[in-house]
Amino acid sequence: MAVNTKETYQYRYDKIIQKAQSENRKRCKGIYYENHHIIPKCMNGSDEEYNRVLLTAKEHYVCHKLLTYIYPENRKLVNAFWRMTFDKKGKHNISARDYAYARELKSLTPVSEETKTKQSINNAHYWKNKKRPKESIEKMIKTNTGKHHTEETKAKQRKHHRNHTKEEKEKMKNKWKVRKPDNIETRNNKSKSHIGLSHKLKNKTCEYCGFETTPGNYGRWHGEKCKNKKGIIL
Repeated sequence: MAVNTKETYQYRYDKIIQKAQSENRKRCKGIYYENHHIIPKCMNGSDEEYNRVLLTAKEHYVCHKLLTYIYPENRKLVNAFWRMTFDKKGKHNISARDYAYARELKSLTPVSEETKTKQSINNAHYWKNKKRPKESIEKMIKTNTGKHHTEETKAKQRKHHRNHTKEEKEKMKNKWKVRKPDNIETRNNKSKSHIGLSHKLKNKTCEYCGFETTPGNYGRWHGEKCKNKKGIIL
């Protein structure tokens, strides 16, 4: 039995492309061809005519499968073969061998650090700008109303949220009692942070009712919102 190597896969790949180039294929009615890059674009292949060839659907699929054998660590070639194997809905119309090979290849090939960073940035941007519509919120409310947890789930929740023993409660109390005093640096930092806030915290007197209160209550009940200004004498 002859052992298949990268050289044999490359030889088969070159044979398919040489046959297609020798036939001088052209697209016309009744004949279906697919455009294929001889050197893939993910491997710095150009988009010029000398790097493109017309292949049948079967030849195109076989060539992409051979590329995964020749360059098994290239994630982009794996994704291209995956997209040809499966449609958008995840359905497949191929043999069981190709299906298993595509599944295993997708799961075993590692993702590069660049794609990981891109995925994390895209996910963060997606969840930051995502807002649930009112219809989806109403559906969630309808589905969750009237539901009750089973006794098994309640027992699991009790195990996770168990009550503390007396010894554990005493330890927790002692931790808060034996609190270390602040250092001189922390005291100075606290005092610096409070400098300049004294003028904001001074009480204000209302010009309509003469009542002295804090700035927050002044803005809420007095000043322009005072009842004496509106004619309601207190």
